[in-house]
Amino acid sequence: MEHVKNTTFPVHIYASEGCACGSEYADDLEMNLSRAELLYLIHKSVGNDAPFQGLEEKETDVSAQIAEIAYESACPDSEPSAYVSDTIPDELWEIAEQLKSLDTDDKASIEEIQEELRTLSAGKYTFTFSIESDGFCLAEAISDTLELTANEVLGLLYDRYNYPEVFEAFHVAPLDEDFVNEKAEQLELEFEADDDPYNFGGCSDELDHYIDAWSFIINKIYKSELDEDGLNSLLDYFNDKDNWEGDITWWLEHKDC
Repeated sequence: MEHVKNTTFPVHIYASEGCACGSEYADDLEMNLSRAELLYLIHKSVGNDAPFQGLEEKETDVSAQIAEIAYESACPDSEPSAYVSDTIPDELWEIAEQLKSLDTDDKASIEEIQEELRTLSAGKYTFTFSIESDGFCLAEAISDTLELTANEVLGLLYDRYNYPEVFEAFHVAPLDEDFVNEKAEQLELEFEADDDPYNFGGCSDELDHYIDAWSFIINKIYKSELDEDGLNSLLDYFNDKDNWEGDITWWLEHKDC
């Protein structure tokens, strides 16, 4: 295990939409792991204590380290923005359910729902937002209220339930999430950034391949499947970081090509 040394690994950070990983946001980022941290990760992967007797290990959380790198790379250059999770505010869900099940061929049902829609008034309506910065989701399920006119309320319902036979009588236009998000710019939403590392997508395939390669070698040693020449040949995998872009089995198949 003397071949395990302090090593720097590339980290790839991915943007998210609604806290889901998407296109690559940033590259040329790095993560430094000490020999003791790498021994801990290899030991955890192998699950065999014998090769690690007497070796210094240091527990580490790679996901948390990548989350910190992602946060630092994504957040300083942009003001966070609020994005509405649903354009139907809490106060309208009852009438929204009625619209959802409306029989638009039934004139009496249309007139009945129109009467209910006329009772809607201006006021404060509650929406739920996610907070994002440069494509990274910082927090979810942040609730606040927006002042809406009666026509704006109708416009939100019209956008969700596109029934001209119901809404044309009110002379309103559909209003979508862009309208709500623009309104939300006036809010000063208070939140604490969610520290769940999976909200900040990222990975280091090279580190994964590095750890898997050590597991592969150690397992072969304990199955008596390697002689000294075979071991030295496999250890060559660690001499060039470019090798770590693929796993060790792929490297074995292509190293002499």
